[in-house]
Amino acid sequence: MKWRLTSISKKQSYLLGILRIDALQGGLFYALYRETLDYFKLVAKTLAKAVIVFSEGRDYQATIYIDGLRKTEIKEVVKFLSMEGIKRRKVKGLRDESSAYIRLADALAGFFRDYEERKPYTKQLFQLFSARNFVKKLA
Repeated sequence: MKWRLTSISKKQSYLLGILRIDALQGGLFYALYRETLDYFKLVAKTLAKAVIVFSEGRDYQATIYIDGLRKTEIKEVVKFLSMEGIKRRKVKGLRDESSAYIRLADALAGFFRDYEERKPYTKQLFQLFSARNFVKKLA
């Protein structure tokens, strides 16, 4: 179900469920961009920032899945990630129906957008996400 079409009570229940998944603590990142349509460049830029912050001082190889990425766009994202020094095992485009991770990312993107738009239901939930160190806004 699309986030914007989901009832507030279902959104709240879903988000509270995410807060019970300790493995996600410190691993949720978002960035906000205005007045631009260069979607995949911004996705790659945000991915690079998130990987750098998350991997901080650790050896890693990232496996990256992006919603709706076509083969030609994969090449552009890989090129950008390489220029940023991101070590990756795989970059793959997935459809949201095929991956729970993509559905999670879509829901969180909707929540963060709602928060930035100051929708009333988001304030207390966002404070919970922040207090438990679940989310970090990337500059």
